[in-house]
Amino acid sequence: MSLPTSQILNVQITRDTLFPSVLGFGTILFLIENETGNAANDGVIRSYGTIDEVQNDADVAKAVDAATVAFSQTPSPVTFKIGFCPAAFVDQNAFNLFFSDLVNTDPDWYALAFHADLDFTATDNGNWLVDWIATQTKVAFLKTTTKAPVISVPTTNPHILHALQNKSERVGIFYEDNDEYAEIAWLVKMLSVDFETANSTRTGKFQTLTNVVASNLTTNEVRAITGYEPGDGLSSTIGNLINVYVTVGGKDITMEGNMANGEFFDIIHGTDWLKARIQSEVLDLITSDKKIPYTDSGVQMIVERVALVLRLAETNGLIAALDEDNPAYSIEVASVANTTELQRSNRTAPTIKFSARLAGAIHYVSIQGEVTV
Repeated sequence: MSLPTSQILNVQITRDTLFPSVLGFGTILFLIENETGNAANDGVIRSYGTIDEVQNDADVAKAVDAATVAFSQTPSPVTFKIGFCPAAFVDQNAFNLFFSDLVNTDPDWYALAFHADLDFTATDNGNWLVDWIATQTKVAFLKTTTKAPVISVPTTNPHILHALQNKSERVGIFYEDNDEYAEIAWLVKMLSVDFETANSTRTGKFQTLTNVVASNLTTNEVRAITGYEPGDGLSSTIGNLINVYVTVGGKDITMEGNMANGEFFDIIHGTDWLKARIQSEVLDLITSDKKIPYTDSGVQMIVERVALVLRLAETNGLIAALDEDNPAYSIEVASVANTTELQRSNRTAPTIKFSARLAGAIHYVSIQGEVTV
C-alpha cells in the first residue's frame, strides 16, 4: 500500500472565485450495472483504447453506445474505462465503501459518468454521490432526460436539488431531450486538454459535439435549466445550473459548462491539475538522492519547482497576467533566518505561498455601433 504524499508534502490551492496521476486527468470512468451474474465483477474496471475493443467485450454491451460517442469525438480519448456497479446499495456506508474501493482498485481516472440504468438522479445514490465525491480530487456528472422537473425553479427533482443545495463543485448535471450521451461527448472534449502544451485550455461553453443531437428547447426553458442570463452570467435564483446542448444561431453548442455550485468545470479541472503537478514536481525534488539543505538556496530549489509549474500554467492558458503591473502569479517565502529554531530542528521548510490569476474565458460579447449617412 502506498502512503499519501501528505506524509511529507502538503499542497493546498484555494479558488477565490464564486489525486489521480497527471495522466489520469484525461480519463472517464463510465459505470454500468453489473449484470454478469458474477458478484466478483462489482468494482472491476476495464480499460479500452478503441471502440472495437468495447464492442468485442460482451460483458460491457450496455456501454457500447456511450463508448461510440466517446470515440467519435476529436480528439478521441486515449483510454475509456468501464466499471461494474451494483444497481442498489444497502445504505450510505455501503455506497461509500464501494466507491472508495473503486478508487483503490484504479485511481487513474478523473470523471465519473453513468449508464441510464444507474440513474443517480432518481435514487438516494445521487445524494450519496454528492457527499462522497466531495472528498475526492475527481468529478461526477449526472444526466436527466426528464424535462418537467428541471424547468421548474428550483428543480422538483430532490436528488438534483441535493447537489444544488450543497453547492457541489464536484458534481455537474446535464439535461438532454434524449439519451444521446452529451455529457460523455463533452467530457471527452474537456478532458482532452494537454496541460503540458501552449494555449491548450478550453472553456466548457461553446463545445460542438459529434454524434449528439441538440435538445429542442425554448429560450425560457434554457434560462430555467441553466440559470444563464445573457450579459449577467449564471444565477441559481433564475435557473438550476444544469448544462445543456442546444442550437444557437444555427450552431450546436454546449451551455454553460459548470458544476452544481455554479463554478466552471475548466477551473475545477485546471486547479486540480495544478495541485497534482506541483505535488509531483516537489515530491520528485525532495525524494531525490541528495538532500535539500536548510538554507535560502535550498528553499529556492523548491520555489523554482513551484514556479516551473506556474509558468507552465501561464503557457497553457490556465492563468494569465491582468496587465504589466499585475503578473499571472507571484510567490512568497520567508527567509530561513526568520524561521524558528524548532522549525529548523524539525526540518520543516518555511511555508511557500503563491497567488495566481485565472485566465477565465469570455462567454458573452456586447458590441455597440453607430452608422450615419
